[in-house]
Amino acid sequence: MLYAYGFIGLFTIGGLTGLFLAAIGVDVHVTDTYFVIAPFPLHHGRRTIMGYLGGLHFWWPKISGRRYPEGLASWPPVLSSSALT
Repeated sequence: MLYAYGFIGLFTIGGLTGLFLAAIGVDVHVTDTYFVIAPFPLHHGRRTIMGYLGGLHFWWPKISGRRYPEGLASWPPVLSSSALT
């Protein structure tokens, strides 16, 4: 569930850039800059990684047949979401 929360957070941050581009006063100055282009691959890539890690986290005990401690299981989504933002 932590990966889902991280996905929602990244989705929200990615959507906030659209608010700036909706304002004509800002859009005039940032048109044809990396501010317009950069959020798309960055946030789409981050969301893909979060989905991949969430699936791996869910299916790993089924694939390997071994369980891991729950304390260690909560660290990867926290580290990956903080490192990506």
